[in-house]
Amino acid sequence: DAERAAAQAASAGAGLQRERRDAIPLLEEALRQWKAAGEVRSQIDTLNELGVLKLSLADVAPARDAFQAALTLAREIGDPRWQALSSSNLATAFLALGQTAQTQAFYEQALDLWKQLGDAVGQGRALYGLGVLYRDREDLDQALRHLSAALAMRRQAGDVEGELVTLLALAGVHQARGEKEEALACRDRALALSRAPGGGGSEASIFQTMASLQRHGGDLGEAVASLQQALAIYHRSGDDQMEARALYNLGSLYQDLGALDEAQRSYERALELFGGQNPEVEVRLLNAIGWILYLKGDVRGGIGSYDRALALARREGISSGIAQALGFTGIAYVSLGRSKEGLDLLLEELALRRKNSDRSGEARSLLAIGTAWQALGVLDKAEAAFQDALLLGRQVGDHGLEATCLYRRARLDRQRGDLPQALARVREALEMIESVRSRVTSEKLRVTFLASKRAWYELYVDLLLRREAEEPGRGYAAEALHVSERARARGLLDLIAEGRIDVQEGVAADLKQRESELGARLSWIQERLGDVLAGGSESSRAGDLRAQLDRVGEEMEDLEDEIRRRHPRYAEVRYPTPLHLEQVQALLDERTALLETFVGEEASYLFTVTRTGLSVHRLPPAAELERKVQEIRSTLEKPGILTFGRFLKAAGDLYATLLGPVAARLAGTPHLLISPDGPLSLFPFEALLTHPGQGRSYKDLPYLVRDHAISYVPSASVLGGLREPRADSRPPHPAPKDLVAFGDPVYPAGEPAAAPARGSLATWAAPPLAGTEREVQAIAALYPPTAVELYLREAATEDNVKSNPLIQTARRIHFATHGFVDEARPQLSGLLLARDARSPQDGLLQVYEIFNLRLQADLVTLSACETALGEQVTGEGMVGLTRAFLYAGADSLLVSLWPVSDRSTPDLMTGFYRHLRDLRPKAVALQQAKLERIGAGDEPYRWAPFILAGDPH
Repeated sequence: DAERAAAQAASAGAGLQRERRDAIPLLEEALRQWKAAGEVRSQIDTLNELGVLKLSLADVAPARDAFQAALTLAREIGDPRWQALSSSNLATAFLALGQTAQTQAFYEQALDLWKQLGDAVGQGRALYGLGVLYRDREDLDQALRHLSAALAMRRQAGDVEGELVTLLALAGVHQARGEKEEALACRDRALALSRAPGGGGSEASIFQTMASLQRHGGDLGEAVASLQQALAIYHRSGDDQMEARALYNLGSLYQDLGALDEAQRSYERALELFGGQNPEVEVRLLNAIGWILYLKGDVRGGIGSYDRALALARREGISSGIAQALGFTGIAYVSLGRSKEGLDLLLEELALRRKNSDRSGEARSLLAIGTAWQALGVLDKAEAAFQDALLLGRQVGDHGLEATCLYRRARLDRQRGDLPQALARVREALEMIESVRSRVTSEKLRVTFLASKRAWYELYVDLLLRREAEEPGRGYAAEALHVSERARARGLLDLIAEGRIDVQEGVAADLKQRESELGARLSWIQERLGDVLAGGSESSRAGDLRAQLDRVGEEMEDLEDEIRRRHPRYAEVRYPTPLHLEQVQALLDERTALLETFVGEEASYLFTVTRTGLSVHRLPPAAELERKVQEIRSTLEKPGILTFGRFLKAAGDLYATLLGPVAARLAGTPHLLISPDGPLSLFPFEALLTHPGQGRSYKDLPYLVRDHAISYVPSASVLGGLREPRADSRPPHPAPKDLVAFGDPVYPAGEPAAAPARGSLATWAAPPLAGTEREVQAIAALYPPTAVELYLREAATEDNVKSNPLIQTARRIHFATHGFVDEARPQLSGLLLARDARSPQDGLLQVYEIFNLRLQADLVTLSACETALGEQVTGEGMVGLTRAFLYAGADSLLVSLWPVSDRSTPDLMTGFYRHLRDLRPKAVALQQAKLERIGAGDEPYRWAPFILAGDPH
């Protein structure tokens, strides 16, 4: 009796523990007391409870041992019910260990016993387990059969929770089979069940589970959407702990998608919500934050976060947290050149992962160990570690890990000189990456995901060009060009395809209402921020308003993603594939050469494509090119006697580096179509010097623009997208104007508007631009009066852009005003227009609003400061105004790379439009206008920043 009482007390104490791990010693004490009392069934019960608890804590091997001991006792006393339960639990443990044969055997054994007992709940559980096993084996037919049977059994037994879980598993199987409607039907049935009486209010849990299934299937974008819905429910209910768990999972997804800022914000918010209440989760979050800092280049900041995680994990005895902190620290040490120290930590991590039977963690540890051995030059051990990691990754079904292993093996193969094998591996890895990208709904996340894999494309290009050097003429150079196209401006290419459907028609009313409300909130915040900053100093209020801007920006991105998911016409979009050499050449005429740069950390390349040929030349790595570009820009933006000599040297040196090897080839191509990459996107090639020019004035220098008309495209594939025919959405009336122009906007009171400076909002007062009215009037005089519509001063309003049918039909649109760039929030970059006191519009025409315009313009000119700039995204280029206008329907834009002069710009613009009137191609018209300004003695600072982007025809 004493032993029985002690056992009952220990079991009761275990049930009262808030922290699950603290219940383990109490259950172990209860087990000892039950043994002493000779209570076999109570021992079996306690062993199963102990196993379930350890399994929930990822202590899989100890959980398996507890279930095995329970099964042995149940067999000894011949109790079929306890045998069935213990067998089912044991199968679950073997499933977690990846031991599929044992999993199947014990689930089938449990199923037979539950059938004999007539227990529908038990049968449903065993059938569900078998269905999940077959799903993980990718035997989708058997998975569907077993899960369907499990659903029927659980419904018959009234097992609502089991029915919910099974519906979600079925949704995952249908999705993997490509049966999207059936998958959505299962999810909707689960949601309806969760909201019904007895459903337990588990709607948010369903979205969490769906996210897990979607992530497992590689649908990362859908997983993000599901988690965001779960988050909203937890936030409304005030459940901080569950909201924090969902934020952790969301951060992990953002991390996989390369959205590191979003991941860090999610992790840090989760850490705030937990507030030290759960050491195990706190350790996980500290490790996750450290990893994000490491990925963002703050290696020492990452190590600091790992150190905090490690100290807490050791104090609390959290084995998985210790292993993770050791592993992350080891990776950081290897990146700092302390490879031996890093390897020692990684080996320690591996031992803990194996002790905990954490097969996914073991695979990631082996991957890092392989990288450490490779850094130490021990290639055989590196290969063995990579191979073991690859096999484990495939066993646990982690496709992201599998792709990373293939990439690491490819780098090792290259180091060993096995180029064919390296090529095969990196091709397979990138096929997996492209498959994941194609299923991401969010345009932003597609971009960040591809940017996070840029090094993979760099390896691919490098391998192909090494093979081209070994076996010229076998098509490797052409394939390298195609890979360069796959790695650049893919987000913009997709946007141009989407821009060909009318997304304003068919948007649900509730989404339109939310869009309107967010726009109003944004305008209010920007106006308040402008008032606060008008005094020229920062304050805590300004910081609060900027934080509100960030939150509204995130809500706007979430709304855009929801519109993409719910809008019926997005399903019609057929996203283009990047072009191959023959398709690129078909875009060119005999007088045009495409110069496509591909900038990498180890090496860069210049692809020169003409109608009849392709050549490739090696360029310096990214860091060296960036240094050269910064040097020449510093001399361009501050012209004068002191910088003239430096400009001569820098402009001549960069020309020799970039174009010297192909100068002879370009002699017969008067038009250059340049697709710049990385730091080269910030520089106008027109200002390069083709020959040494010492001792001359700016007026006499041999600029590249003297020999070539130059225009720019993000990629050849984007040019192809711009030339695709589009449905003519012009209304029948009014008749199209040749030119619609806006200039010299003011407020109704005649005071200059407050305008944002680059990188922030409302940090300087915009001076009046007297030259813009002269510019617009001079350009208008080149056209018949009936072919022009001008909006000057008070008439140059935002309403006259957004609600004007003439804008939709205009052939050319010209803005002469202040521009502003917000690199941190590119969707808020824009143009400053007049504010109408009678209108709710705030006078800022911003990127997110430009996306909603419908244009048919052959040319949009942004005669304003820095309108070519934006957020620099790896592989995507500048995300800002140019991208927005191309999406809205413009074929090309004239934009600027740095602040421009109000005195000289009107002359350049008038000359450009005059040459356009004479039917010259756009690029030639701009070339002639620039040559006129050179002849007038203008420095490159005044004429070079304006570049033509898009289709030059």
